[in-house]
Amino acid sequence: MQKQPDNTSLMQNEESPSLAEKPPQSSNGGLRGLSPDWFWTLVIFVGIFAFFSIFANNFFTVRSVLALLVQTSTFAILSIGAALVLIVGGIDFSIGAVITLSGSAVVVFATMGLPIWASMIIAICLGGIVGP
Repeated sequence: MQKQPDNTSLMQNEESPSLAEKPPQSSNGGLRGLSPDWFWTLVIFVGIFAFFSIFANNFFTVRSVLALLVQTSTFAILSIGAALVLIVGGIDFSIGAVITLSGSAVVVFATMGLPIWASMIIAICLGGIVGP
């Protein structure tokens, strides 16, 4: 006797829709395709910004905004560099230590009297030598 092929697996494959037949899933609400989480985060941010703009005297001034940008620029530059390392797949826990070493080297060389541009170049080279 010959064994007959099992047709149940073929029938299951014929009945299940392929990936090409599935309609694209839409985002549920939001502003121009943003998810609801991002939408509510934006609403809360705008609300807090409006509150402090009204009730704090010097909150929304040119001087205050510039001070905020200067204070956060260092962390923004460092986080962009760390993000680039992670994007290219160089995930390593020593990144923070190399960033700290390079930042400390800039300060040390600048206080020794070197120009800031020279201190930055030396710190970048030091980070490249020590880094992963």
